Amino acid sequence: MKSLKLEAIYMYIDISSSRHVFSTLHDGTKILTYLADSINNAYQEHLLTPFTIKDGDAIVGGVSDFQLLPEIYNHCLTIYYSPEFKNQLSSISVVVDEALNFYFGAGIGHIDTSSDEALRNINIVNGSSIINAIEASEMAKTIVKS
Repeated sequence: MKSLKLEAIYMYIDISSSRHVFSTLHDGTKILTYLADSINNAYQEHLLTPFTIKDGDAIVGGVSDFQLLPEIYNHCLTIYYSPEFKNQLSSISVVVDEALNFYFGAGIGHIDTSSDEALRNINIVNGSSIINAIEASEMAKTIVKS
């Protein structure tokens, strides 16, 4: 089977202190699902891998057009501060109080995949751009904590 190697930029968006912020994992999942669905709908034609929940408290997805990074970042901010976001998730106090914080890591590199179909599944696709995005998010955590 031939392997595809593509240049890509992946984003890893992690909820800060999720284990302490939510009484149940379900609240975090609702927030991440809303955010992922919004990004996926807005950028569906550009996504290499749709944004999907990863590790329970983060979403990850990627594109090949590096110029979309600031747009997607701005889209996330716009969604977070939108009345629709607050209305849809009004049962979660940290949403209403705008008390959530996120770590937004972006990783530039390559993606290795066996097919276009495998590329659509974040649990199958792998590469330096995903690893770099996760590391960037971890660096942000370290910086904030220090």
